[in-house]
Amino acid sequence: MSEHNPGRDTQPHAPGVPDTSTVGWGTVVWGAVIVALAALLLVADAGWLVVDPRTAAITFLVVLGVGLMVGGGLASLRRRGPRQS
Repeated sequence: MSEHNPGRDTQPHAPGVPDTSTVGWGTVVWGAVIVALAALLLVADAGWLVVDPRTAAITFLVVLGVGLMVGGGLASLRRRGPRQS
């Protein structure tokens, strides 16, 4: 009996056509950042945590910037592929 899997193609992709069935990591990272920020705001609003908005904004931007630089560097290395001599 065959198993029906609607999320996956049953035919292979043509050569030269990118496989679009993978997860977009940029979307996952941005989603995680938004969820973390929302959780921080909820915790601060509940009174369980006192958050200085200026320090929180600076920390958020620094962490986000470092993450974007690291992610861009890793994507560049992955796209470049192995070096050939």
